[in-house]
Amino acid sequence: MRPFLTYLPISFLLAASAHGTVIYSDITNFSGFGFQNGGATTVNGALVTDTVADDISVIPAGVGAAVTGLTFSVANLGTASVTAQVILTFWDANGASGGPGTELGALEFNAIAFPSGEVGTFSYDPGTTIFTAPSEFWVGETFTSTTDTAGQLNDLGLGLFAPPTVGTSTDSFFAGTTPGQFNTSNPAGTLSNFGGNPVADFGFAFSDTDTPEPASALLVAAGIALAALFAKRLAPGR
Repeated sequence: MRPFLTYLPISFLLAASAHGTVIYSDITNFSGFGFQNGGATTVNGALVTDTVADDISVIPAGVGAAVTGLTFSVANLGTASVTAQVILTFWDANGASGGPGTELGALEFNAIAFPSGEVGTFSYDPGTTIFTAPSEFWVGETFTSTTDTAGQLNDLGLGLFAPPTVGTSTDSFFAGTTPGQFNTSNPAGTLSNFGGNPVADFGFAFSDTDTPEPASALLVAAGIALAALFAKRLAPGR
């Protein structure tokens, strides 16, 4: 059973957006809602949630661009802080019914502490190409942990934002149905929406050039200055 959409009676907290020429951005117009990924189950010794993904259409100048910076959102809909890793996966929109198809790349971030009842945005600027942007693609977010309970991990999800300020996104999202399929082409799942209330767009931004920070990547969210945000690329099929 899919988790419920939850209204968050707080303002989201915005970190600095990805540097460079922005080819897509939807991190400004917070709707007040968050959506839990849910489905946490043990895969290869770690708890892993279902994957939730949003469709992204970049501006014309962004087609074929080397994406070198990004921003993503995380909502903690529970009553306690949760420390977990975020996995981002990028797919071409050439799957069934225009859903996630060919995998373009994946990143696994070091563990982050997410305060309860808040939505934050997190920016990552590695200074190297993360993936090459087609005109349309999907970005999925998955949570994993070896220290949290399934209930704690299921409190995490994505913040909803609409409309995008750069580029476009349809009123649709992808909900994975097989935890652990975050690093493969054509993952199992379904396309859905919330009937337009709110619009099914999640907080993401992408840029195609990079202005490196003095640190590898400075992350600020929920009013807390965190350590540098490091990510490793995942080889397909992990």
